[in-house]
Amino acid sequence: MYNMNNRIISFKVLNSTNDYLIDLHKKFNIQSNLVIVSDSQKKGRGRRKKLWFSDCDSLTFSFSIQINKHINSFKISMATSLSLIKLLHNNNIKAMIKYPNDILVKNQKIAGILTEIIANQDKRYCIVGVGLNVNNRLFPDNLLHAVSMKQVLCQSLDKKSLLNSFLSHLESFLFSDSLKSDYINQLYGVKQFISCLYKGSFLRIKILSIDNNGFLKIITKNSQIRTVKHEDVQLIID
Repeated sequence: MYNMNNRIISFKVLNSTNDYLIDLHKKFNIQSNLVIVSDSQKKGRGRRKKLWFSDCDSLTFSFSIQINKHINSFKISMATSLSLIKLLHNNNIKAMIKYPNDILVKNQKIAGILTEIIANQDKRYCIVGVGLNVNNRLFPDNLLHAVSMKQVLCQSLDKKSLLNSFLSHLESFLFSDSLKSDYINQLYGVKQFISCLYKGSFLRIKILSIDNNGFLKIITKNSQIRTVKHEDVQLIID
């Protein structure tokens, strides 16, 4: 089992928690799973090389888990998403997963996930970065669809308690027999047709299922069934 609550290293500011954790593993040959937390990031990264906004009101952290025959990177990604969903649900916030790495509340982004794989000698690690909008009141003008827990609940929350809750949920989901089905049930686009860009073309799709590598099985409006990789599809919030 993975108990990472006693393996947390905290900072006031870092360029990127993912970059810092990757450097730790590579430079010092660290073999254990770690959690790196920073009050703010100067160069936080998101998917598709986008910058991730974070300040002292955000909860930004990265953790590492060794990949083995029982746990692959997509299983870790699913467990991360569901842990955020449960954390929000336990705080009376209903959320859903926008494949592959965003958490939405009423079609507004409240959290994002970045997953990277590194090799350290004969071992491989999944480095997962998480950014959760907690006590944020204002966002940059270019983030029109961002929202925070404080904006939803009209109250401030303790970031340390949220992190500890997340890590407890993560351990439970990693070893859950219903991980994939639970993940599918929380996906945006499972219960209705949604818009997406697939290899540059606009489509209306519904998500049918997902395989163990994280590829989506979708059906289009004209009843074509396809299997798509996450890098080829971009879901659009209607």
